[in-house]
Amino acid sequence: MDKKAIISLYVRLYSIKAPDCRGENEEIFKAIDSVFRAVSNKGIWVIDKGGDLRILFDHFMTNQKRFIIRLKGDRYLAHKGAKVIALPLAQS
Repeated sequence: MDKKAIISLYVRLYSIKAPDCRGENEEIFKAIDSVFRAVSNKGIWVIDKGGDLRILFDHFMTNQKRFIIRLKGDRYLAHKGAKVIALPLAQS
């Protein structure tokens, strides 16, 4: 196998319309938890800016998972006790 090949760690098709589907967030949590179990909680999740949802942050923090999520520039962050927009903070 090519050393630069990308290998999928998790693949699952689902439909929000299926009677046993409890929603997109639950499907994302299943994927995260399944992969972390398979790699013995090693590694860091990296998610693009479409994944900067509070529910994902909470899931990672509650379950003590390491992660990097690229924020949209208009998101607010807590910085030195103040609520600030992410982009100007990053640019400073």
